[in-house]
Amino acid sequence: MRNLLCPLAYLADISSRLNDLNTSIWVTAMNVITARESISAFINELSSCISCIGSGTYADFPQLGAVSKGKISLIIVIEI
Repeated sequence: MRNLLCPLAYLADISSRLNDLNTSIWVTAMNVITARESISAFINELSSCISCIGSGTYADFPQLGAVSKGKISLIIVIEI
């Protein structure tokens, strides 16, 4: 069961981060240059976070960390 939940937890965490990025871009009505800088910073941050997963550090991925420790608390929220 954990093998199935780890990818889902990872996707939940990534989706949450993408949603935060999208919200910050649209709510603040960024111009194209500022939005591009935010996206580039997000990609760089995400790359470093993914490298931390390889070393077993899940601080930036709370759902994945919970599932990997056996504390299954994957919460999926569907907005209609």
